[in-house]
Amino acid sequence: MIYRTSTTKIYGTRPRSGLSLLGLVKHLAGTEQHWFLKIYAGIDEPDLFDSEADFRIDQDETADGLVGLYMHTCQRAREVVATGKLDDVVTTPSGAPGNLRAILAHMIQETARHNGHADIIREAIDGTTGQ
Repeated sequence: MIYRTSTTKIYGTRPRSGLSLLGLVKHLAGTEQHWFLKIYAGIDEPDLFDSEADFRIDQDETADGLVGLYMHTCQRAREVVATGKLDDVVTTPSGAPGNLRAILAHMIQETARHNGHADIIREAIDGTTGQ
């Protein structure tokens, strides 16, 4: 969806909230890292982005860079999930126990919701609608 849109339009045409196609990709990269790598796998690494800035695109961030980061983070997450069991329990950020099954369900919902946002933003940019 992003690669078939002009560079100026993926940075522009935003709702009042400032949400953009690249902002969604950036946010989802951080969300994949947070839930699968940091929470589930317990990997101690810095956050990809400041939580206050994960939807905002900085001047030095590009579509290739952010999409590449998202794809790389998803690959790392898939590798972690492949070695796990659905009933593995971890402590969630709220302090409650949660298992891999719940994390997967949450991430399916999270990604689907933002895919819907992307459809709306893309349609506003050039009239293209999702299939």
